[in-house]
Amino acid sequence: MKTWPPILFACLALTALCVPQKGLAQTTELDSLQQAADNSKDTTRIDALIALGRKLRRTDLKRALEIQLMASREAEAGNYLSRQAKLHNDMGISYGMQEDYPQAMEQLKLSMRLHAGQNNPMGIADAYNNLGIVYKYIGDYPSGLNAHLEALKIYDQIGEESGRAVCLLNIGVAYDLMKEPQKALEIFEQALKLKIALKDEPGRALVRWPLRDRAARPVP
Repeated sequence: MKTWPPILFACLALTALCVPQKGLAQTTELDSLQQAADNSKDTTRIDALIALGRKLRRTDLKRALEIQLMASREAEAGNYLSRQAKLHNDMGISYGMQEDYPQAMEQLKLSMRLHAGQNNPMGIADAYNNLGIVYKYIGDYPSGLNAHLEALKIYDQIGEESGRAVCLLNIGVAYDLMKEPQKALEIFEQALKLKIALKDEPGRALVRWPLRDRAARPVP
């Protein structure tokens, strides 16, 4: 089984999580989100909890999951299906970072079904992409690749370039793990070109990491 740092799971799932945060600014933002959640109700409160869970995931994964579970229960009680779908996806990422892969897969599949019921192709693609990462972590690289390809097909259909760029990076990782270095290089280069076109500097840095790694190893 491939062993990667938990934060890499989040980076591959959502590159925005890799942007460095200044301590004081992040603390202030967390306090503001907590206050917004405490002083709101219904969907406004749930949205604040979703944002808080995503921010906390960088520094306090256990607390992030507690908040996500609470928000999920409230979303279910209010029958807020789109928010339930988002939360199951978020919990899938969090459980993946916690290395609880069976629970991560269950949450992501729930998210996929809920997004399908809401006719939300973007949400379905995101869940497929994250599911592919879980498959790679448990060593099932072909299933991981297939999940990423399903996500890429949807991103292409809806013209979602940012999601497409992240998905290409994950596809490149899958090919690398499957000992297909030439395909991996080609996909990484596509991802880098797209990140440059999108002016996504953190994303460019993330793509350059596997490119440098592959360049340092001979291609069989």
